[in-house]
Amino acid sequence: MIPHCPLMAVQDPLPTFLIGVGEAGIEILESVKDVVPEEEAENFDYFAIDSQNEFLNKSSIEKQLYLQQPDTLVERQKERFPFLAEDVNFGVKGAERQRPVGRFKLDNPDQPSFSDNFDTLENHIRRFRQEHNSDLIQQNKHINIILVNSLSGGTGSGTYPLLTAIIHYLAEKIRDNNQMFAYFAGFGIVSEFDVGREVKDLPGDDGRYYANSYAALRDLQRLLNSGDGENLRLPVHSRRITKDSEGHGTSDSIEQALEENAFEFEFPPFNDYFLVGVDEDLIHGERSFVGNERYDQVVDNQVAESIYTLAKHGQAMENISGESDEDSRVGTIIETEVRVPHEKLVDYHETKQKIERLETLLFAGQGSPDFFDTDDLESDSDLNEELSTIKYLVRNPTEVFETMEKERADEKKDDIEEQIDSTFGGGLNVVNRTPEDLNDLIENVEESHDLRVIPYVLDEVEKRINEQEPTVRQNREDTVNDMWKHYELSSHPEYGDVSSVTQRMRNLQDFLREQIEETREELETADESWWDGKPGFRGTREKLEDRLSDRKEALEKLQEAINDYESVQALDEAISEKRSDIERRLKKKKRDLDDARDALNRLEEELTEPLSGRRLAEMPITEEAFEDVSVDKLNNEFTDIKAYLNEGWVDHDDFKSALARRFERGYEDEEKLVLQVAEWEDINDEIADQYRALGGEETMTYIEYNEVNEEVVEFDKVQIGVSESSFNRFTDDRHDPFGVKFVTFVRTGPIEILQHYRQLQKYAEEGDLDELVERRWGGDHRLAFAYPEWYGRDIQRRFNVSQTIELPFPPEPDLEFVELDVENQGELKHEFVKRNGVVSYLYQGAKWENYRDGSTEFNGWKSKLDEVGIGWPYLQELSPPPEDKRHWLVGNVEWDEIVNEYKIALEDQEGVKVEFMEMETKDEATE
Repeated sequence: MIPHCPLMAVQDPLPTFLIGVGEAGIEILESVKDVVPEEEAENFDYFAIDSQNEFLNKSSIEKQLYLQQPDTLVERQKERFPFLAEDVNFGVKGAERQRPVGRFKLDNPDQPSFSDNFDTLENHIRRFRQEHNSDLIQQNKHINIILVNSLSGGTGSGTYPLLTAIIHYLAEKIRDNNQMFAYFAGFGIVSEFDVGREVKDLPGDDGRYYANSYAALRDLQRLLNSGDGENLRLPVHSRRITKDSEGHGTSDSIEQALEENAFEFEFPPFNDYFLVGVDEDLIHGERSFVGNERYDQVVDNQVAESIYTLAKHGQAMENISGESDEDSRVGTIIETEVRVPHEKLVDYHETKQKIERLETLLFAGQGSPDFFDTDDLESDSDLNEELSTIKYLVRNPTEVFETMEKERADEKKDDIEEQIDSTFGGGLNVVNRTPEDLNDLIENVEESHDLRVIPYVLDEVEKRINEQEPTVRQNREDTVNDMWKHYELSSHPEYGDVSSVTQRMRNLQDFLREQIEETREELETADESWWDGKPGFRGTREKLEDRLSDRKEALEKLQEAINDYESVQALDEAISEKRSDIERRLKKKKRDLDDARDALNRLEEELTEPLSGRRLAEMPITEEAFEDVSVDKLNNEFTDIKAYLNEGWVDHDDFKSALARRFERGYEDEEKLVLQVAEWEDINDEIADQYRALGGEETMTYIEYNEVNEEVVEFDKVQIGVSESSFNRFTDDRHDPFGVKFVTFVRTGPIEILQHYRQLQKYAEEGDLDELVERRWGGDHRLAFAYPEWYGRDIQRRFNVSQTIELPFPPEPDLEFVELDVENQGELKHEFVKRNGVVSYLYQGAKWENYRDGSTEFNGWKSKLDEVGIGWPYLQELSPPPEDKRHWLVGNVEWDEIVNEYKIALEDQEGVKVEFMEMETKDEATE
């Protein structure tokens, strides 16, 4: 029996800064935003990093860093980065599942350079801490920084070690400068499989996921083992290239963070690192659902809920979180939930109401005489009885009133008539009314009544049109014919040879307009006649003015008759269009009805059948919950799990069993497959002893629920053998009243003890990973390693890195032996630097034609550098900036420092490890 665990009140979340890298990481950040209640949102901040700008643009995360393709990527530049093999391909979008490409897009010399990216991340974290500084001082001095990414893709997987270095440095800076605990955790999504499965049967369609997972886990192993006898060094290659460029590498902070252009790990960077296994078939294959949730939602929600729980109970997490300088464990998370499907039941009853409304709207006339005429059907699809009813309602608009009581139907008709009269001028005249008036009328009637009565409105308006249309049409015809005769246009050669009213109307318009224009022109040029102004006589101008007035009046009368006729025609056409529109809208309602019926059947099935997925279990609802229950009652009376249990809508014993089962899942091995410990015979004694010394596996479960449900969440009846300290119960009125959540954090480790890791290692050693990447990487899984500097010659050889050469340590050159065509010492120093004298001396030694020193046997580095393919031009490009060499010449910098800069550049940028040999002078050799 589990002892009764004391309850804990829910606290506000600790300030938590989340960094999501790559598609997987950003999608999880989106899920965290959904999980966090609105009133707690200010405690969280989000930063998205990706190499696909298109994906960033779709994200709701406002703070972003786009790792774009560097413009300077040419073959010579590519060769400077020892983690970029010759056959690494740079595509158009993202890293295309290539970890070295992901690393390069973060560690690159262009704008934004690595230094710029460092500053951007630091500024966002610093501002976030400053925004919460007062809360941190007043309450718990504890801030969370969490890195989330996939270990199996390109961008997230390829950048995470370098991002880890940055965040680790910034977390340490917060701890040192602000005297507060900066908790740093990582969440890595890794391709999972059943251990022992044949490599050809591994799920998913891209074997690079497994090669990437293996390489990324080995990187994690190095990070978690850092400081164990030797500090781990992570070089930043672009810093050597951009040091002299304007605006690059000038941040004081990054200068403090890097030791010789590399990060140094004196101890493991993470407080906790959680591995989350995913099935590639479920992520990328056709099978996308597990139980009642889509699989990608299961993964995203599992991580999101765990991150939220970390933020809520961060102080308690320190009980299982390792000290970063002592404990190199990895962990996993298991998040489960038991829910009463209250929202679905509300949806069910709302859907029932919607169906009733739609059925009333669509089929009110069903069952009346002459229900529909199949001869009117236009297609086979119209043979559907319900669609035929729609046609019938549109074509028989009074049918909608037949199912009503006569008094109510008459009242509705009277109201509609009043609305028509109000819009169309008392119902006496539709002339000069527009289709816009008709639209206003339809909107008003539909708002007052419903869509079914609109065909009746259209019929009533059409009746008035039909009553007035003959008069309007006859008036137009009489007006046209009278004017035709009056102006004797039949004999006019230009206008007279037509007979239809419409053509005569147009000719009359042209004639009158032409007459008006000609008369105006005559008026402008006419001289006054002797009769002008004489009483009783009409002069020339008066005759022209009379003619102009006559033609204008005639044109206005003609246009009025035309307008009356055209307005009636426009209304008639609008009515026809509206009938078609109403029929379309009613058919859309019919589709909505079909969808609602399907949704109702689906909801009823989901509500009555127990739904149990990998993460979420929903309790079945009894039949009583479907009978005579309103949405109002559900929202006001059934406000928690307790109400459902008391009413008998959820079986009490089933609910307790579901709680027990979900609680137990946090302790079952199949739920933490990626963390299963390998067989002891496969583990060497040192690793086994380390595992035992750490105390084996540790598990902590957090149980969260609303305090209103306290009396029904009975964990004293859960049969499982765990200690009281293995879990904590948190109850508060801010929790969801319809669910109980279990979040389990499991810690084991080190990585070398994990069966999943050892199986991947076995695949690599036996060539199976090479087989998985045959098509895309030419059968060489080593291309998945983005940090080859950390590994042995087998991996380094694939990238041509870390070749060791012995070079003679060069004696400091004396300018007295330098022969340049100059006149004074100052000019000699200037020319020595300008002509790359240091490089020439190092490369050729005493054999340099401009150097005449017979006291040493230093013959330069040429022969040794030739062995590793580095010529004079490359050595020149590796040269320290001129300012450093000038400082040496004036005694401000030691010669050893200058030589050491070449050594560092050869190691960081060319992957050549240098070991110096001391040179003997001729005198020493003689002695």
